[in-house]
Amino acid sequence: MQDLAAIFEDVVEASGMAGAQLSIIKGGERIDLAAELRDVGQGEPMTVETTGQVGSVTKVFNAVLVLELVARGKLDLDEPIIRKIPELKLGDADAASKITLRHLVSMSAGIDNGDYHYYDSLRERIENLRDLPQHHAPGEGYGYSNAATDLSGYVVERTMGRSWDDLLREFVLDPAKLSHTTTRDAEQGDRMGRGHVLDPATKTYHYVEKDHFSLGSAPAGSTLTSNAADLANFGKALLDGYLDAPKSIYARGTIQGVFTPQADVPVKTLSLEWCLGPGTLEWQGTRMWWHPGGNNRGVSMLFIIPSQNAVLACTGNTPNMGGLLNAQMTGNIFPKVFGISPPPRPEVVNLPLAEQSRFLGTYAALMGELHVEQRDDRLFMRNVMRLPGNVMEFGGYLDPIGPGRFWLNVDGKGGPTNLPETYMEVALFGADTSGRATTAVTGLCAYSRAYAESCASGSC
Repeated sequence: MQDLAAIFEDVVEASGMAGAQLSIIKGGERIDLAAELRDVGQGEPMTVETTGQVGSVTKVFNAVLVLELVARGKLDLDEPIIRKIPELKLGDADAASKITLRHLVSMSAGIDNGDYHYYDSLRERIENLRDLPQHHAPGEGYGYSNAATDLSGYVVERTMGRSWDDLLREFVLDPAKLSHTTTRDAEQGDRMGRGHVLDPATKTYHYVEKDHFSLGSAPAGSTLTSNAADLANFGKALLDGYLDAPKSIYARGTIQGVFTPQADVPVKTLSLEWCLGPGTLEWQGTRMWWHPGGNNRGVSMLFIIPSQNAVLACTGNTPNMGGLLNAQMTGNIFPKVFGISPPPRPEVVNLPLAEQSRFLGTYAALMGELHVEQRDDRLFMRNVMRLPGNVMEFGGYLDPIGPGRFWLNVDGKGGPTNLPETYMEVALFGADTSGRATTAVTGLCAYSRAYAESCASGSC
């Protein structure tokens, strides 16, 4: 791993990050790096001790917490959660009676990703899921869901009679000696860095104005802060269990759950399957487990590569440039350290005009809609994202790359990641009684035609 510092400096500069960290553990070697600034306004350098929000990588921590309690006989992965929360109300009462922790943690519960409103507590968040759409029956598909993760965390709280934060500390953070990881900002003191936003037009940074999008979404990733070194240590604890290290920190059942695929993911460029916590990838025959994360003040990624006895963790403090950091990392660091790189973009295949009609229409979720139409004898999709105080719309042609799989080419529009050209994979699948596709997945989240039709009729 020699000369990696210079490569990482180039990666951070090219990504537009104000500052970033990289930690790699491979075999008996370890390297922890930091580059650029933790606070642009004050000119303070990023160090390996600096902490920041890690976002959705928290979901792997939450999964380990759930599995550790299962290993202790406190929870049952396959028991309907309605038995723990009898007052639970979701949009589909029948589905709510069948959803289990396994469904929630493997992203196969079928429930919507949920809203991004602010809630003061996990309980308040769960009380506001009563209208949450159900995109497919529990266990019969995949759809990434913050709401599902928060619901699993609430099951933990209700079962144990203690806060999710305290339980995470006792069963996950402390056993792995993660001294720089906490859900409470006050515990970080002066180690906490600032969150930034880069204006691509002016190449200037400004501070993120809001620290947390919601205190009620802690299990999904709204509050956990850490650094790359601690994330790598957490990944190493899981890897050691997978490789049957003599002193594995977590229970055997926990390790099996984290590394065993549970649900097939339809957008294959992002993950092949989803386990209890992370997703899987395979590049040039090398299988990996991973999870990305992003929040108001930070982004992160965690990769576990058992065949190379390796873990990589990266963090950054400019969330709107997270997509480019991921691309720069995987395109430059991975070939150097692991001898692998992301596979090339799948080639576009032909989709006859007559076969396009089954995909036409609107697919909806709480966070927005996907409108699929025909333009110039090709499929075109408009993506409308509805976030609190902000509606963002972008679109592009859907280039077919396989059965029910497409590239949404957002050419010159910036898209959700502020890149000059953004490609997003979209999956359109299922069939109603008329043969029309029923479900869409993009950005890992699910949308459904049924929910769009219920909204059109005034039922949502």
